[in-house]
Amino acid sequence: MERSELILKELQLLNRRVNEFDSNMVTKHDLGSVATKKDLENMVMKHDLESVATKKDLENMITKRDLENFATKKDLENVVTKQDFEQLSKKLDAIALQVAHNTEQEVILKDVSQKVRDHETDIRLIKRMMTNK
Repeated sequence: MERSELILKELQLLNRRVNEFDSNMVTKHDLGSVATKKDLENMVMKHDLESVATKKDLENMITKRDLENFATKKDLENVVTKQDFEQLSKKLDAIALQVAHNTEQEVILKDVSQKVRDHETDIRLIKRMMTNK
């Protein structure tokens, strides 16, 4: 009995496979909508697509929406340039030199001013001495 059950199971499995095979088979009716060689003549071939950008290539490309956030030439007209910074740097250097020179002159002026005051005092003393004689 076991042998007949085994044969029955194998026949059922074989029958199931045949039914699956039949359901997956293509019929003439199915082939009616298939493209012919003539239909394929103007289609793109794999080698034609080699020079086309891929989805990955397009991921890093800029979009119109991205461009809207960028500055325009008009926006950049009033932006400080490297030349502007260089000119400012030169002007700051000139100002620093002037400040240093003025500071030196101020020290000299204070010294001269002090000498003038000392001389004035000396002159007063000399005048007093001369008038007291």
